[in-house]
Amino acid sequence: MSQITEDDLLDAQDVYKVFKTITPEWKPYCSSEELEAANMEALCGWGRENLTGGLRAFGLLGGWQISFQECVRQNLLEADERVAETQAKAAAIKDAAAFRVRVQKMSAGQMKEASRTEPDFLQKYEALTKSTKVRIY
Repeated sequence: MSQITEDDLLDAQDVYKVFKTITPEWKPYCSSEELEAANMEALCGWGRENLTGGLRAFGLLGGWQISFQECVRQNLLEADERVAETQAKAAAIKDAAAFRVRVQKMSAGQMKEASRTEPDFLQKYEALTKSTKVRIY
């Protein structure tokens, strides 16, 4: 295999910036320079061994995305748990809001059907009704 050129490295750096911007799931893995460097080393190591083109594959967005998904799946990365918890809480709030909007648009028949066909519908609905305060004016 031929040598990696300076242009290859510059391409990989540019694409990494895009990957970092469009992949919010990466945030817990790059919350400090040291953590980011260690995790990038894991991504690049996995990519070198598994991607067609080795390190050159990081000149394409897919190289970063595939390596990230596989490293997460194989538990090869270290995450900042504080950032991960914050992201999980934000995602839960967003999911609850989307569920509330969905339920508000449903008829009684649709809700009954969803409670039979969706395994977590009743659990989400109970959580929604517990968090909703009824105001009497």
